[in-house]
Amino acid sequence: MTQVQTTVFILWADRFDEAAAAVFVSALREAGVRVKVVGLSVQRAVGVHGLALVPDITLEQALSIAGRRCV
Repeated sequence: MTQVQTTVFILWADRFDEAAAAVFVSALREAGVRVKVVGLSVQRAVGVHGLALVPDITLEQALSIAGRRCV
């Protein structure tokens, strides 16, 4: 039997809270959860305090992945 690892998608865009994003993503990844940071596009998102992050995948890609896994 093949085990499928669940992926958690975290969506963020400009003006996100950097502290919350960093803590949340780091805690999940340290716990062994596969996390993909999702952006509205491939462009970097700039947080409230100026920290810029580049998403792992776009929203379109995340929806495609989620759709394949629900079948």
